[in-house]
Amino acid sequence: MSLPTAAPSAVALTNEVSATQINNLLKPDDRQDVKLAYDLLSQIWALPSLDSEASARPGFIETREALCTLGKLFIDIILPYVCVELSLSEQLTLLSTAAHLLLAMVHEARLERSSCQHNFISTS
Repeated sequence: MSLPTAAPSAVALTNEVSATQINNLLKPDDRQDVKLAYDLLSQIWALPSLDSEASARPGFIETREALCTLGKLFIDIILPYVCVELSLSEQLTLLSTAAHLLLAMVHEARLERSSCQHNFISTS
């Protein structure tokens, strides 16, 4: 797994998780360690959002926003399978939310890619 160097610090600095814990979660020796994977995902979805004034570094804020969005996707996908107390309606709502979030993310990525291609062609 390869994350930008800002991503672990975005987690560690404001979620009271040490950099060592983050590195252990991101570099597991055992790729079949389900608990370690779940711990990583739960740390990401537990991240609090930041106010734009919370940090003067825009890259940090953008990274945190991306991780919070990813955390929302993770919890919507995983919770229906691990939380047996949820009703069928609640499970379907979470999975539907995840599907819509994925569609929005794909759509945004395509718009960004086409915008970059358009700018490249325009400058050539």
